[in-house]
Amino acid sequence: MKGIIPCGGRGTRLQPLTHALPKSILPIHNLPMILYPIKTLIAAGVTDIVLVANTEHFSHFTKLLGNGRKFGCNLTYVIQEEPLGIAHAINECRHICEGHDVAVILGDNLFFDNFEDSVNNFKSGSVIHTVEVNDPERFGVAELDDNMNVLSVEEKPNSPKSNNAITGFYLFDKTIFKKIENLEPSDRGEYEVTDIIKQYLDDSQLKAFKLDHIWADTGTISSLSDASKTVSDYLKENNINYLYEKSRLIRPSSL
Repeated sequence: MKGIIPCGGRGTRLQPLTHALPKSILPIHNLPMILYPIKTLIAAGVTDIVLVANTEHFSHFTKLLGNGRKFGCNLTYVIQEEPLGIAHAINECRHICEGHDVAVILGDNLFFDNFEDSVNNFKSGSVIHTVEVNDPERFGVAELDDNMNVLSVEEKPNSPKSNNAITGFYLFDKTIFKKIENLEPSDRGEYEVTDIIKQYLDDSQLKAFKLDHIWADTGTISSLSDASKTVSDYLKENNINYLYEKSRLIRPSSL
């Protein structure tokens, strides 16, 4: 399985912080944001990773991360010349990832869960990971029944059918690139990852799991600040200096 980290967005909601730096290099407590998704993939056993960046910010990532070996992975870079959505970013990796299952994690998402079981148990179709939020209209939303069967998915709905946000960690089988061929731009002018997920749902090939622990989407100033405080508090409570040590995700027994 190959990993994909889309980081090609402009980060307009985080301006003026993102005038000089890409969103995914801004600090979350004591680490650049991008190291969190990288280490989440590594902890799940995915070490062959493609990072998608825009032309303006490409050099920031290569300077910070290099070939990835010092962090325990192999990094390849792809340029997304226009910010046309997550599905578009995934498709830019087609020449590298076609024929492989992929784990996609957004460059501005921070997880405390370990996805090793999800990756190891993955056979086919797609897997999404959800969490209950108070503002589901900001996210892709999954409507679930009592048995965690997915009934519907929507992208940033005005009237959400549930408060189950679809987080930015997805597993897709190798048919994803064929499914992307069927996409049309949304009203926002982007190719939405939710529209890929809908195709798996229509084919009865979609599974959902709820996260057990902390998740943060750091796309706004307030959520960026909250994420840093969450990490800081967590480290103090567990008497550790970093969430990650080499290629291992530190997970105290209390988690």
